[in-house]
Amino acid sequence: MEYKHETFITNPQKKHLVIFGLLWLIGNGLMVLSITDLFTEPFFQSKATMIYVLMISSTVVTSKLYFNYWIINLKN
Repeated sequence: MEYKHETFITNPQKKHLVIFGLLWLIGNGLMVLSITDLFTEPFFQSKATMIYVLMISSTVVTSKLYFNYWIINLKN
């Protein structure tokens, strides 16, 4: 039998969802504010490509965390 190492990404608990959900919301919110200069500039700018990549990657990882939690709770 092979031992599978479980991390908070593969086996999340409800507290992980709350913490990472808040971190995602605050982090992406601050990045939007930094891009748009407090909503005085348009959101889509070519100079902010790296920030868009960071926002998309954080959304993918947070979605994976929520998806893993949903799958684990569906089995139980």
